[in-house]
Amino acid sequence: MFRFKHVVMLVAALTLVAGTALAGEETDFPEMEAFDDLMHEAMHGPVEEADIDALSKMHPDFVAGQKALEGATLPEGYADVAEDYDKALKNVDVAMDQYGEAVEKKDGEAIVDAVLAVHHATSRVDAALKGICYEVVELHDAIAPIQHRALPNENWAAIAEACPELKKRIAALKTAEMPAKHADAKDDLVKQADLMEVSLAELEKACAADDPKAIEGAFSDLHDHFHSCMELFQ
Repeated sequence: MFRFKHVVMLVAALTLVAGTALAGEETDFPEMEAFDDLMHEAMHGPVEEADIDALSKMHPDFVAGQKALEGATLPEGYADVAEDYDKALKNVDVAMDQYGEAVEKKDGEAIVDAVLAVHHATSRVDAALKGICYEVVELHDAIAPIQHRALPNENWAAIAEACPELKKRIAALKTAEMPAKHADAKDDLVKQADLMEVSLAELEKACAADDPKAIEGAFSDLHDHFHSCMELFQ
């Protein structure tokens, strides 16, 4: 039950980060939506289950999606983020090279790591398009491996090891420079950061006590606040 709850929650949060359109919703950037949908399919199932065969078979689809993005024209209305978008797209290229090399070597762990790298790079592209501050994406990148690898595998030690990085990235939210379009949300962002710090303290306590149920509960609370943080950028 807990895992299902978390998947539902993360689907919602990644929809906000990645900008994936809801069913039947029109989009002005179909190439980006298609790549986001492919990324979503990979993360929710194959990555969580370490299904190397599925991830290997998806690589050609990712390559096709990458080429579509590179050949796409940035839609009207995004001129003010064009430079950030181009920079972020280069990160996707680097991660995709990593993905291709891992598939060629048939290195299962490297394949999962590479898909996570593509996921992180894609989040930066979508953040650039949506005007989400970099610090929020950095926090997202720290949360995703816990959600998609540590929790499904009950790797409590990995979650404990991730706490210092989570602490640093949550603190960074408080001094983040907000994009102009979301400047009025800074106080609310700081509030959510404060709440995440409380949840993180509980997570650290649960890890120290080696209490799986408490770890899951504390991470669930932290993720709820992260979801609220993402909603500030809608």
